[in-house]
Amino acid sequence: MQEKDLKEILNAAYELEGLLQLSLTGKQDLSRLHDLIVDKGHLISSLCDRLPAAATESGEGAAAGYYVVDEAADDSTAAEPVENGPAVKEQPGEPLPAEPEAVPDFSHIEGVSFADTPDEPEEQAPAQDAAPAHQPLRLRNNPGGRPKLRRLFPINEVFLFRRELFGGSDVDFNASLSIVEDLDTYDAAEDYFVSDLQWDMNDPTVGQFLAIIKKYFKQQ
Repeated sequence: MQEKDLKEILNAAYELEGLLQLSLTGKQDLSRLHDLIVDKGHLISSLCDRLPAAATESGEGAAAGYYVVDEAADDSTAAEPVENGPAVKEQPGEPLPAEPEAVPDFSHIEGVSFADTPDEPEEQAPAQDAAPAHQPLRLRNNPGGRPKLRRLFPINEVFLFRRELFGGSDVDFNASLSIVEDLDTYDAAEDYFVSDLQWDMNDPTVGQFLAIIKKYFKQQ
């Protein structure tokens, strides 16, 4: 199984996720989105067909280094009585290192506009009293709804930043941008993300996000 094939399937799956998100907003031509979703599903199916099929140990599978487990034989073995003995506690294996998730890129799809399309319906922040600026993000309101700063973020990067930096919350993402709009300098914004939100400046995703924030202050 080639790593390249798996990455192609993963990228196609993320693009399919983005198309499904857009269809839920109801802001696009649903018939056009339907065709794109179907095409993307066919693409994923065809990519899966390219993966090597399992083979027996005596056939091609043995040469390739993979084998088929006989499920019937495995079940019969499991059903046989086992002599009583000391219980052995299974030790959990070490987790595999997480691979960076691919970000869907929809720039190559024609007929659908992604620039100003909301990725999902806005969440409603609970009503609460005004809080000082030093309080954590979740203790503040997001006055005025969607901030203007958000227009600088491409739709596929919104998916990435919201998931990796804001726990998947669109409310926290918008609230953070609203706070940045009230600041006077990029240094103040950077201090907010490092001191208040405890972001790691060595994280590549954080660096990618702050590059857009720096661009915003240069335009002011």
